[in-house]
Amino acid sequence: MFRIYLFTIGKKLHEVVIFLRKSQCKVAYQSISLLLGVWPATFGFVNTTTLIFRLYIMNYKLFFLAVLALIVTSCDKTDDAIELNHDASLLTVIAAAPGSDDNNPATATRLSMTMDETKISVTWKAGDKVQPYFVQGPTILKGTEITLTDEDLSAHKKNATLAIAVPDYINTANPYTLYCVHGSSSQIDGGKILVSFSYTPFFPFSGGFGSVSPDTYYTPIAASAEIHPGAPTAVLAFNYLGAMQIISFKNAAGAEVAYTEMELIQVNPAAAAGFYAYKNGEGAPRYDLISKEVFYYGVSQGVISGSIWSGDVRKFSRFVLLTGNTMPATRLKVKIDGVQKESINATSASAVPHQAGNAYCVYALWDGVNLQLTDKDFTSLRGE
Repeated sequence: MFRIYLFTIGKKLHEVVIFLRKSQCKVAYQSISLLLGVWPATFGFVNTTTLIFRLYIMNYKLFFLAVLALIVTSCDKTDDAIELNHDASLLTVIAAAPGSDDNNPATATRLSMTMDETKISVTWKAGDKVQPYFVQGPTILKGTEITLTDEDLSAHKKNATLAIAVPDYINTANPYTLYCVHGSSSQIDGGKILVSFSYTPFFPFSGGFGSVSPDTYYTPIAASAEIHPGAPTAVLAFNYLGAMQIISFKNAAGAEVAYTEMELIQVNPAAAAGFYAYKNGEGAPRYDLISKEVFYYGVSQGVISGSIWSGDVRKFSRFVLLTGNTMPATRLKVKIDGVQKESINATSASAVPHQAGNAYCVYALWDGVNLQLTDKDFTSLRGE
């Protein structure tokens, strides 16, 4: 017996991950190497009886001949006894980053996006951490955090292979649910798996001392799957938990300015909010992976500060949890040189709710007197 997982880019077969028993390894390794004319890109033991091969496919006709050879090598009565002894305490997971079906998934950064577009694309990288959780009936357990290595990643870094240790208190003879979180802190609290969103005001990422680039800034994503008895492998499709908000700020005044307390505020405070904002007295929101509900917890809102040279453009970003409502008309509020300023115009209310996995950019211009929202070329617009 053996298992094969196929991964494609567009409509083109790109990567093959093969799980087979240890007793098949020698013949299978020779068959793959001779028929494909290449060595497997990576391989390693999942447990004491199972080996994983990761292949990057170049010749498709020869690949299917190799599969035929594996079928022949798998027909061995001795192996049937070994199959019953796979290590149920170790689960192998193929983790697919959001947007795995992108036409151009290869990126050099942790998070890629074009300022004129709304879609963002995440790729895995060595050093990324994934936190697993296990739910079986009333039992909720936090697993051992996993740190990805280069060997865990596919060629385009859209997929990663995780070896997850199942806790002793999970009965693998019965089904259980696996949850995984990346890009944000998380914890178990009162029968919930809560994922935190940082509600420190916008972080700068366009350069300068202390800036945070979008390729290193956290990107909250999560996945879940029902694991059935006897299944040594699973496939997890990660999804975004929120949307990215971006402010592109140009200082058109004749001198350098200091900024702090940057925030987006609704024109009508009574209108239904488009995202879960920090609330004084209640704190910041957290998302429960099990119930898919949002809960607030007491935490102080952080403060950022910095300066922008005359004529410079600085970008700021953060991720927010969305409410499912349309986004109301919004103004930008910034403290400039110690004086609270609010944009003299506002964005228009959105026709549809903002979507998780998208980036939404607001362009702002400070001319030394007024703060106003503009188009992407920073041409003055007088709206609401």
